[in-house]
Amino acid sequence: HEINPQRHVEMQAAFQKHVDNSISKTINLPHSATVQDVKDVYWQAWKQKCKGITIYRDGSRDMQVLSSGDRKVDKDTQVIQTKVRITPLQQRTYTIPE
Repeated sequence: HEINPQRHVEMQAAFQKHVDNSISKTINLPHSATVQDVKDVYWQAWKQKCKGITIYRDGSRDMQVLSSGDRKVDKDTQVIQTKVRITPLQQRTYTIPE
């Protein structure tokens, strides 16, 4: 969170100019980020011709790998249990001849 989201997009756009494939870097937004903040980041990335972008808003998932540790937890906070997928997903695999 030390670098503002606009600078993240600028860094990605500068690198994207020299790469044919798409690249992406995760822009970590604070928990206080609004819907408009997210729109602004996507709009800036599109204007600067980024081919892909990833945004993560702190605290937007039940569980997350990294945490800044700046959110307060009260005594009523419950432990979140892992969700189990009841219905398996369908998939298909195709081989494409060269």
